[in-house]
Amino acid sequence: MVDELLDTVMPGGIWLAAGLVIGSALGDRLRPVAKAALRVGLDVADRAREVGSEAVERAQDLMAEVRQEREQARSTAAREGRARRRASGAGSED
Repeated sequence: MVDELLDTVMPGGIWLAAGLVIGSALGDRLRPVAKAALRVGLDVADRAREVGSEAVERAQDLMAEVRQEREQARSTAAREGRARRRASGAGSED
């Protein structure tokens, strides 16, 4: 519950720094607060890493799809070009 409250008030990276400062400067009395702040910061960092990994994976999938479509379009254009050349070459020989 404290973790959720802390995360809504301040974003994750700030909590990592705050936890370290509170823990080292104010000693044992605020140790639970420092630990909670660090926990929230680590949780946010982990989530950000997951979201980033998912975004990279989606981008890679999209790039692969576009490359495949581009290659198909090039192949189709090459076939059509060869067919046109054959058709125009066959008609000019008559």
